[in-house]
Amino acid sequence: ASFSVSDTFVSCPPAQIKFFDSSYYGLKYEWNFDDGNISTQAKADNYYFYPGTYHPKLKITSGGGCMDSASATIIISGPEGQLFYDNATG
Repeated sequence: ASFSVSDTFVSCPPAQIKFFDSSYYGLKYEWNFDDGNISTQAKADNYYFYPGTYHPKLKITSGGGCMDSASATIIISGPEGQLFYDNATG
């Protein structure tokens, strides 16, 4: 299995990433975008709404039942932080 993506690094979410299967003899496609979203299309889009490092994976099945998979790394940069508060009354 093999695929390409429109971007592997994005500086700020939300980011629309396009996925293109480049495998031979694929009949069934299973995309897992590593953010809870999936697709069964040969070409797919996914929106990443939060900063992080994602590892999308494509699993293909051929007409003869052979299976193969490939993965990539996508980095979505952006603002991150922590919120601290004091529960004091006042």
